[in-house]
Amino acid sequence: MIWVLVAVAFSSYAVGAILWNCWLQYLKNPPTPSLADLFWLAAYPVLAVALLLWARRSTRRQARGRIVVDGVLSAAAAAAVCAAFIAPPLIRAAQRDHTAVVTDLMYPVADMLTGALAFAALSVRGWRLDRCWAMMTGMLGLWLLGDCAWAIEVSGNASTGDSTSTVCYLLGCTLAAIAAWQS
Repeated sequence: MIWVLVAVAFSSYAVGAILWNCWLQYLKNPPTPSLADLFWLAAYPVLAVALLLWARRSTRRQARGRIVVDGVLSAAAAAAVCAAFIAPPLIRAAQRDHTAVVTDLMYPVADMLTGALAFAALSVRGWRLDRCWAMMTGMLGLWLLGDCAWAIEVSGNASTGDSTSTVCYLLGCTLAAIAAWQS
C-alpha cells in the first residue's frame, strides 16, 4: 500500500509537469494557481500519508508517541528556515499578484513540512536510516532545493525556473525510483 501511495503521488506530480511543460508555460499569461499547481500540490499529502504508514509499519507501539514532539520541533525548524530564506524574496516580489506569491511560497513550505514529517518518522524508527529511507529523505531534500531555487527565480519576475530547479526535481525523482527498487 505504501508504494502505491508513493506511485499515486508521483503520478500526480507527473501530470502537473506535463500540463506545465506542454501547455501552461506557453500561455501569454499562465494562470496562478494553475491546474498544474493543483496536481503538484496534491502529491504532498499523499506522500505524507505514505511516510506515516511507512514509519508506523516499522515502529513499536510505545515509540509512536514521540512523533508528536519530534514533528512539532521539525515543523518549527522548517518554518524558521522558510521564514528566514524563502519568504523575504517572495515578499519583496509582492507587487505582483498576491495569489502568485502565495502559490510560489506553498511549494517550499510543503517540502519543509513533508521533510519535517520524514525526520519525525525517522525519530520514531530510532534514527535507523536504511537505503530506502536515505533515498526518500534525499529526494525530499532535492525537491526542497529545487522549489527554493524556483521561488527565488520567479520572485525576480521570471515566469519559469532555470535548469537548477529542473535538475533537482529529476534527481529527486531518480532517488525515489531507487528507493522503490531497493525495497
